[in-house]
Amino acid sequence: MGVIRYGKTAQIGVYPGNQSGRYISYRQKGGGFPLDPDTQVAWQFAKDKSLTDLVAGLTLTFARASTATYVGADRLINTALANEARFDHDPATGASLGLLIEEARTNTCLQSEAFDVAPWSNTRSVTTPNATTAPDGSLSAAKIGDDVGGAPDTVRLRQNISGIATSTKHCCSYFAKADQTTWCAITFGALGALDIKQYYDLTNGVVGTPSIDVDDSGIEDYGNGWYRCWLTFTSDAADASGFFNIDLAAGDGNTVVPRDGTSSIFAWGASLEVGAFLTSYIPTTTTSVTRAADVCNTSDLTWYSQADGTFYINGTRLLPLSGNTYGYGLGSFSNDAVVSLWLDSGTVSSRIYAVGAEQARLTSAPTVGNVKSAVAIADNDFVAYTNGIQDGVDVAGSAPAAVIAPLQVGNVLGNSGFFGGHIREFGYANVRKDNTFLQQLTTP
Repeated sequence: MGVIRYGKTAQIGVYPGNQSGRYISYRQKGGGFPLDPDTQVAWQFAKDKSLTDLVAGLTLTFARASTATYVGADRLINTALANEARFDHDPATGASLGLLIEEARTNTCLQSEAFDVAPWSNTRSVTTPNATTAPDGSLSAAKIGDDVGGAPDTVRLRQNISGIATSTKHCCSYFAKADQTTWCAITFGALGALDIKQYYDLTNGVVGTPSIDVDDSGIEDYGNGWYRCWLTFTSDAADASGFFNIDLAAGDGNTVVPRDGTSSIFAWGASLEVGAFLTSYIPTTTTSVTRAADVCNTSDLTWYSQADGTFYINGTRLLPLSGNTYGYGLGSFSNDAVVSLWLDSGTVSSRIYAVGAEQARLTSAPTVGNVKSAVAIADNDFVAYTNGIQDGVDVAGSAPAAVIAPLQVGNVLGNSGFFGGHIREFGYANVRKDNTFLQQLTTP
């Protein structure tokens, strides 16, 4: 047993001395894809917060035709410049999550932070702008309080929104913090007979009871008492306009609150997007704003062996059942390719193509949360593991021998199927690693 250094990280391994000179087994200190002599590229996005790999020094190309937000190490919402990669963090703990890859989205909710101006309107409520520190660290969050107007009633802030895509999934959200009132709600209305309302407990950070037409909902801890409250719904076939309410609530299922000056919450960062899941916050003022897609790739394939090999990815989608997306894609489906397809069933499918024909399809059981997936490739010898469990084997088929650039990280050639989440690690070795190695590598 010896300790050897490859790249920038010390390695622990077993080596055969003066025999074949081939290293048998290595593991990297602190886990992750090992930097042994077989490893050709290895990106540790969560650990290093860099697009440059630790072995070949290869820097990925990154493009996004807009600014975009992310959570920094300071646990605040930060803004990345156009074409700047986002290395995201958990807003509650500050833990590094990895490289954030998202599809393009548009926020059609105007004045997302200025709740005291049109098109927002008050119903038995009073808006106090710049009342407390917002999740981005600025003094820009509003206080939404009752109007001290008499008997208990509904107290809300409303925005009427037009141009809603019909028969389409939408995601509606805002950031909320308890003040005198510890519950709030989202209501989206005027879409025919649809009943869309979700309650949120701002003390315990849990969702309450949804109405019948809420497809999904959640609440995310952003620290300092702030929560991002969201729901998804499917619009009806006829109505292209509706309203978005920020409601105060007396408890789960109850939006009737006192109107004696004792009902209030803080709110910030409202959003309405077409999509089946929540994405990073997109600020708006007087017009809708589009966040462009994150495109990460390289045309440099000098590290790829065009023969046997092992690919590894470690990542987490924002919502695991949110459509078919790609962890990575190398090559072209019409020629030779290796792709990691993350399906809306929650499964991960490793697929290998040669001369335009699928050679192997190895699919995991449904997974949730963080996923580690590896596929090993050789002629008539394919195997994949996900979270320590073998997905399957295939003993008939050819390894890709003429893969063409580029390697796409977080999508595939043609810039489609964006991952929609965080990629912690990605690596490649130029040998077909053994099954024991793959099982250990992918074990959570």
